[in-house]
Amino acid sequence: MHAFRRISTFNHNRTRYSAISLDKCLHLETKESLKARGTTLVFALPGFFPQPPDAIIFSASAQPVIKIGMLCAVGSWCANKGILTEDGRRVLSGITYHVFGPCLFLTKLSDFPLSEILRLWPLNANMVLTHLLGACIGLLVVRLASSPPSLHKHLVLSSSVGNVANLPLVVMDSLGRDPNVIAVLGPSASNGVLYLMLASVAATFIQWPLLSHFMRPVKIGEEVVSNLMMQGPALPLMQMLMSVLKGSGVPMMQKLITVLKSPDSWPMAQKVMSVLKDPGWPLLQKMMSVLNGPGWPFLQKTMSVLKATRDAFLTPPILSSVAALVVGQIPALKAALFSPSGQLHLIGEVANVFGECLIPSVMLMLGANLSKGPGAGEVPALSLICTVIARLVVLPTVGTACILGAHSLGLLKQCDPTVLVVMLLTHAVPTALMLHGMATMYSDKEDEVANILFWQYLACVITLPICMSVFLSIAPQLAAKG
Repeated sequence: MHAFRRISTFNHNRTRYSAISLDKCLHLETKESLKARGTTLVFALPGFFPQPPDAIIFSASAQPVIKIGMLCAVGSWCANKGILTEDGRRVLSGITYHVFGPCLFLTKLSDFPLSEILRLWPLNANMVLTHLLGACIGLLVVRLASSPPSLHKHLVLSSSVGNVANLPLVVMDSLGRDPNVIAVLGPSASNGVLYLMLASVAATFIQWPLLSHFMRPVKIGEEVVSNLMMQGPALPLMQMLMSVLKGSGVPMMQKLITVLKSPDSWPMAQKVMSVLKDPGWPLLQKMMSVLNGPGWPFLQKTMSVLKATRDAFLTPPILSSVAALVVGQIPALKAALFSPSGQLHLIGEVANVFGECLIPSVMLMLGANLSKGPGAGEVPALSLICTVIARLVVLPTVGTACILGAHSLGLLKQCDPTVLVVMLLTHAVPTALMLHGMATMYSDKEDEVANILFWQYLACVITLPICMSVFLSIAPQLAAKG
């Protein structure tokens, strides 16, 4: 017992002072602050050597992934027990999208004044970069793997649109509580969630319009119909309606009369015909000819694009992000909402409670979705393997190289180690669950998308701890160089 105590004390002191030496080089923590917290970085057993720093970092990197696995296991259990059914997941997803997410944005982003937002511009620039790199790599995957044309956009989007908000929230929240990570990154480690929320603003402005554009229903003739409506028994009915809508004036009415002809409807049709034959009918024909002219399709297309853009940007996440940034620039309003003695502090406290529900809700839904397995969707093996490698191996490698290059050019001098970790992490996460949600909404290869996501999230259990170990090793060194 005494031998164990002596070895433990020796190892504890040895690793603590080695961490202090590293922190002194980085100007992050002092010996007194570590001693006040009672930080213990290594636990040794008799006959074992102290763990090397790389093993400590890998252990700290693996803990968030283990936590994600435990949260997802609860969601999978709820799904298998019938507690979290498909309808329940749909309801929970709606609550998360309309309540939990906006509340978290409001409570976190309001901490950033304008000067801090401008100082941390690399976070949002990096978010644009990771989507561009992912899209380029996805296009290469489509060509190299000779993927089916029907899956091209799904494979490109799965390489481009990453889970840069929900999954990293768990990772950064866990890292910010780990004393080993705090000893490496310094006090800024507790700001990881704040930095991530600021970076998520750019992701929100990119991902929702991007997915809305590529996953929305396709155009057929003059009408917009979803793939679901153009399949199965609905197809003959839609074809008949399209043939009717292609007519104009009296011929159109005659077709409608043949469809609706009955003893009850014929007198009504006669009245309609008598109205159309009066002197006002030529005016109506002229109006129809103007609307069917060369300018009308362009106007229709412009209006549809404007409407789609409006719907893509006027979403709860974007609106709450803008509101939070506005609140952050008005100190009086921020104090009224979030200070304990503020006049509106109850609103701020309620928003904070709802915001804290986002992480467990998202992880429950993720576990419930993964419990079904890869699904029935058929994706060519080569395309699937290339997509997983592209998203979880190639993109982190290329993204890390770009960040190293930007640092060597002096563009990241104002970034602390935690900012660099957040920037690097956004390149290493799997595809966003939002892609499957959009595919399900529009019945556009949702089974195939579920198959891709299943294998990506399964593979990230291995790739994410490795990437985080590398990120936690290089980020302090880059920040120390300045």
